[in-house]
Amino acid sequence: MSELRVLDLFAGTGSLGIEALSRGAAHVTFVEGARPALAALRDNLAALALNQRARVIGSDIWTALEQLARERARFDLILLDPPYRRGWGEPVLSRLVELELFAPGGWAVTEVSKLELAPASRPGLQRISLATLGDHQIALYRLEETAAE
Repeated sequence: MSELRVLDLFAGTGSLGIEALSRGAAHVTFVEGARPALAALRDNLAALALNQRARVIGSDIWTALEQLARERARFDLILLDPPYRRGWGEPVLSRLVELELFAPGGWAVTEVSKLELAPASRPGLQRISLATLGDHQIALYRLEETAAE
């Protein structure tokens, strides 16, 4: 099994993080603040017997990121699927870099509505690709080597 550590932000019912676990990720930390989605996420993890490889943080995104930074958590892959058309991508990606939540060489994937701009590269984080699929865009980012040092 891989040692890949994944952070699933705005996790909803957990589909992205659960997929990462099914493909061999060692551990996924899920962050979700909405109570109905949080209950479904916990039920899904239990039904699939994945609780041992998962952590669920039930709080708003900003509180969760600060908590993870205090714990010195580092993630190889960060999945970001915020509510559409609210402009969450830019500030969350910036905060992830500022709080040093990426492991060296870490990656991020964001999904946004095609009606909004996908976050651009920023100091420390380079956008590698951008694809439009149906009503959304998926962008792939990689932590720049200088940011990981």
